[in-house]
Amino acid sequence: MARLSVFSVEDKYRLVLAVISGELSSAEAARRGRASEQSISTWKRQFLAGGKAGLAESGRAGPSQRERQLAEENGQLKAALGEAHVELRVWKSHSKSISKPSAVIRRSSQPSPKPCQLRDAGQAGRRGTVGKER
Repeated sequence: MARLSVFSVEDKYRLVLAVISGELSSAEAARRGRASEQSISTWKRQFLAGGKAGLAESGRAGPSQRERQLAEENGQLKAALGEAHVELRVWKSHSKSISKPSAVIRRSSQPSPKPCQLRDAGQAGRRGTVGKER
């Protein structure tokens, strides 16, 4: 991990402009700004690539292409997760309504049959079957 710069963006900007305009050489700018010539070259390259924002601490004007790609993928995954969550909630609510048939029967307007009626209905069904005698 790169260490934080002790130079402000304004100091870098001032030195880079002096080098680009031809007022100072890289060596002179390094001496006056108390920085290395390599730093001056790096700052100049960053400035030419990203303008003044390129001289920020990260050395980049904005997120890299990989960061943009990951952010977009993250957004797609969040959307897919949200859709799956909604679908799961629908399935759960649907399964709850199916698993409670007794509530529907109890609400029926017809009176419930008596146990003897159920027994008689079962015997009546057996009498009508072919090949089975009782």
